Amino acid sequence: MFGGQESALLVRQTKGWPKLGASEQKSTKIKARTALDWALLDVQLPLRDLKRDDVNPRINALNRFVGNPIGSPYCAAGVSWCFHQAGASGFPFHGLAKDIRDWFEARGRLSHDPQNLLDWHGALFGWTLANGHGHIGFVEKRLTDAGDQVISIGTVEYNTTPPDGAGADGAYQKTHPVFNGGEMWFLRCDDFQGGAWWE
Repeated sequence: MFGGQESALLVRQTKGWPKLGASEQKSTKIKARTALDWALLDVQLPLRDLKRDDVNPRINALNRFVGNPIGSPYCAAGVSWCFHQAGASGFPFHGLAKDIRDWFEARGRLSHDPQNLLDWHGALFGWTLANGHGHIGFVEKRLTDAGDQVISIGTVEYNTTPPDGAGADGAYQKTHPVFNGGEMWFLRCDDFQGGAWWE
């Protein structure tokens, strides 16, 4: 877990984070201090990678939390830290998306069907490449068509580019189309403390 320096750094940084107003909480149906809340605070900061020059202390602290070397990709580190902050004991705090995915899959909590999101109260999403690398983030919104089928998801992601593709990597809100039986996977996390953010 946190060493003294990293813990103090993250405590100092959270003091300056904006609080979610009632309108933001109502519009996204977020319960106070879920893991998603913590990620949204980084989006509001906003967090910036500065093109991996290894001088961003926030990203360094996230990587240290999960034991990743400085300069590593930090999508899974960000997800892990947010669940830690939400008090989710038992969550698989890992630095690789594949490790978190494998943990959920071994417990029957992984799906490739985006329609399952409608029955869950909180979820993560991601994909795994053939070389084992991948990506993970939060599903913030389930966007449906006229037939109430999930056709895309609103997300909160670490270690990603801005939605317009311009600027440094960081933490952003994005939208992704989903396809039944596609490469994208979904992890049901609503049984963890801080893991349920939908009614």
